[in-house]
Amino acid sequence: MARRITVVGNGRIDEGLADLIDASELVVRFNFCGSYGVGGRKTDIVAVCNTGRPAKAMTQSAEWRVHPAVQAASEIWCVRDADKFEEMKPVVLACHPELDDFFEDFTVDFALIASEGGKSHHVISRSVHEELDRELAALTNAPYVCPSSGMVAIAHVLTAIKEVGDEIFIAGFEHQGWDLHPFEAEKKLIDGWHALMGFYLITDDLDDISDDIKENEENTIVEAGLTDSGAKAVENIMQQTYLTMNAINPVFANRMDYSWQQTDVKKIIDEYLSGK
Repeated sequence: MARRITVVGNGRIDEGLADLIDASELVVRFNFCGSYGVGGRKTDIVAVCNTGRPAKAMTQSAEWRVHPAVQAASEIWCVRDADKFEEMKPVVLACHPELDDFFEDFTVDFALIASEGGKSHHVISRSVHEELDRELAALTNAPYVCPSSGMVAIAHVLTAIKEVGDEIFIAGFEHQGWDLHPFEAEKKLIDGWHALMGFYLITDDLDDISDDIKENEENTIVEAGLTDSGAKAVENIMQQTYLTMNAINPVFANRMDYSWQQTDVKKIIDEYLSGK
């Protein structure tokens, strides 16, 4: 069964999103769960920064352990692989000696808290961090220490948690904070992912109009309306996803543009309607 998975950051939450978040099948929150309440209350997973001062503050805080979001969660994710960060340590400290406590690891502490609370504990693979580094390198020349906790968790959801048919929503991410996270590049990367997934969702729905209607499945084309204006609306969405991607990754945009030029939305709709 398809799920709505919502990843909720600690930034500003648009009005009216709380109910949407709470209606999700899976909700991921972060660290101190600062948007809990205004950003809904359902919590299945709390992803934590498991090194440095934030980790120390959480593991040594009785208040954090009894926070309603932490209490409700069935899993705790540690976003930083201890071996990966130990390898990074000499290079980072050579440039930023002030980060002497940044690498203090509290993974074991979070595992114990999870065990005591009857929760699962999971450390996100270093491969997620390393793949993000590769993708972010194409979007920024500015030096940074590591991807943000939110970015690692979102990438993990997309690569390891999402199943076929699942919808991913992201809320409460303002892409700002510690100046040694690459927030500007992270925003570009997420915008690119969103554009790419949106584009191919439409092309998939174009292929599946008949089956989706028979099986009462959601379909973007049907929702837009099987009319000339609906076809135009779909084409406008495809164009917008292309323009977004072109500003971020022209190579991918060219592939999207080729696919787009081969797609006649109105013709596909007309063929469906004539064959009903």
